[in-house]
Amino acid sequence: MSAYFYCCLTRFRKIFFSSYFVGLSIFLSACSSNYAPVENAWYQSLPAAGIYVVQPGETVYAISILYGIDVNQLIKYNHLTEPYTIYKGQHLYINRPAPILPKPIVKLSSSVKSAVTFQRIDAPVSPPKPVGTSSKKNAGTPTFAKPVAATPSKTAITPKPVATKKTAGIHWQWPARGKILQSFASNKKGMDIAGNYGDAIYTAAAGQVVYSGSGLANYGKLIIIKNSENYLSAYAYNSELMVKEGEQVKAGQQIAKMGNDNDNRPALHFEIRHKGKPVNPLKYLPKQ
Repeated sequence: MSAYFYCCLTRFRKIFFSSYFVGLSIFLSACSSNYAPVENAWYQSLPAAGIYVVQPGETVYAISILYGIDVNQLIKYNHLTEPYTIYKGQHLYINRPAPILPKPIVKLSSSVKSAVTFQRIDAPVSPPKPVGTSSKKNAGTPTFAKPVAATPSKTAITPKPVATKKTAGIHWQWPARGKILQSFASNKKGMDIAGNYGDAIYTAAAGQVVYSGSGLANYGKLIIIKNSENYLSAYAYNSELMVKEGEQVKAGQQIAKMGNDNDNRPALHFEIRHKGKPVNPLKYLPKQ
């Protein structure tokens, strides 16, 4: 009886452990296939179908930075017109033109047309009476409210002259004062500049603010400036944003305050994009 029991127990152990290791190998292979590597977290891969669903707060310029594509191509593919407004949930074609849908034709019924009437006004419009005029004849000279003295505006602070370098027809300058923590690389689409928390962040070149927000992963509070038709500059890891979308900014103007990077170090992540593709900022900035 004991020998029979021992034999059954041995067979049970073999079946159990073989099933366990087979299941474990299947589980590990499934895990490895479901999670994409994060070695290139700064650069998102294009959607499989080539169609991107717009998230809240995004602009075409932010999507251009996210996927490394030319914003002009993105605008052309999706038949966008100025000011290139996009909406949450909108489908954008990333690598091919979107189909052009026919516009619906609205026809008015005869009953609606007959209900629409137009009125011609020929009577002249009387000019308004001066404020403070007396209702009696010859009551005196009309009185007017005293003008309110204009509040003097704050004197603009002129930034100190800094070194600039003209590249691709644009005058570039350093966006922050500090040493380079990390240089441009294949998995780092710009460079990191060290500093102190709250340091001033300046525009590297004049242009228009086309994004100011925190909707892009890995960038924190981000500002994107359109410096020309083909060039964008991006400023990430900010603690405070000081400009809004649509504003025109001058070279050397303060636009933000420095924050902490993903390693909790005070730093600015700075990028220059040419037709959506990241380029080495050191080739555009003057020597320090």
